[in-house]
Amino acid sequence: SDQVPEILDFNILSSQRIPAVEKALQSTAVTLAVLQEAHVVDAGALGFSEFIKGFTAYLAAPHPIDISAIHLPEVDTHHELPSGDKPPEERYCTEILLTGEALHREQLTMDLEPFGDCIVSSGNSSLSRFHLHCNEPWHVFDLMRKQGTISQAKAQDMLRQYQMAHENPFPIALIVDSSADLPKALMDKYQVHVISLNMHLDDHHLLDRICINPDTFYDELATLKTYPKTSCPATGIIEEQIRHISAYYQHVLVLPIAKALSATHDAIINASRSFNNVHVLDTKSTSAGIGLLLDYAGQMMTEGLDIETIKTRLMAAIPKSKFLVYVHQFDSLIRSGRVNKFSAKIAQWAHSKPIITLDESGKGMVCDKAFSETKALTKIIQ
Repeated sequence: SDQVPEILDFNILSSQRIPAVEKALQSTAVTLAVLQEAHVVDAGALGFSEFIKGFTAYLAAPHPIDISAIHLPEVDTHHELPSGDKPPEERYCTEILLTGEALHREQLTMDLEPFGDCIVSSGNSSLSRFHLHCNEPWHVFDLMRKQGTISQAKAQDMLRQYQMAHENPFPIALIVDSSADLPKALMDKYQVHVISLNMHLDDHHLLDRICINPDTFYDELATLKTYPKTSCPATGIIEEQIRHISAYYQHVLVLPIAKALSATHDAIINASRSFNNVHVLDTKSTSAGIGLLLDYAGQMMTEGLDIETIKTRLMAAIPKSKFLVYVHQFDSLIRSGRVNKFSAKIAQWAHSKPIITLDESGKGMVCDKAFSETKALTKIIQ
């Protein structure tokens, strides 16, 4: 077969990729019925295309840029669907920035085809960006983690964005962060919005939950070089998400992880200062505890109660809720540094099972212990 000619000039290589980028962009106009009916291309793909064109133009003719002379209007980066269209068939607008030593971008682009549509990619053997719409982004991130290092991840919920504009049953929006454990049915019932925490998995920079396969995550823990860590999103990212949501609702109620457990609460407070319709409560809880509070808030919304009544009743319910966790094994606690290794080993030898709760401020503490699973569960129930 004919060999592809070697191109040593990066400027020439970049300019030759423009037709392929434009062709991929135009193809997005027919991949989704909703885009085809509206006669538009995908917004994320369009932005990516403009970036490639601008970058290539600058390489061809570098020149000083006066940033102060550039007018930057507020740009809504979310996928807005025209009025009357159907909900998107693929739920998440997903983007991945992948680094590596020998990436096969074109092959990876083909490998993504079974997962969704609106696939656009660009880059080289050491740095590539991928864009697609899919329903299960965690499978996409599983694939990409095996091929290189994910240095940036995005997954916007286009279904929630559609519902905000066209199927919004409540005047109040509910927001939680990804530390909350909530059944999918409950999330969809009240159209709950999620602020995703950052997750650092070895060298990969991911989004909590949305980039993680729940069916394989715990089995994978033992194979990791370092224990997974989470961090709070940048204030600007939270502010942009809240700005978009607050524009569609009379009020926005945020129920984040306890202030005593994470900086996420304060970050959300800071990000929402310029919005007078955003209300942030200190749940003094996490995980399923937040789920109970959210379900209670949703029930009150369904009854048509106003925001002040809902806030008052939630504040009264918070100190009455109790969060109890039975620790079956110490491996994760040891690896995360939350428990001293020596103390944990003694507890393991003694077959001691600690029961952990949250105090009145939301800080974790050991409240009891048992020497068998049956006794531990009995104490929790009592």
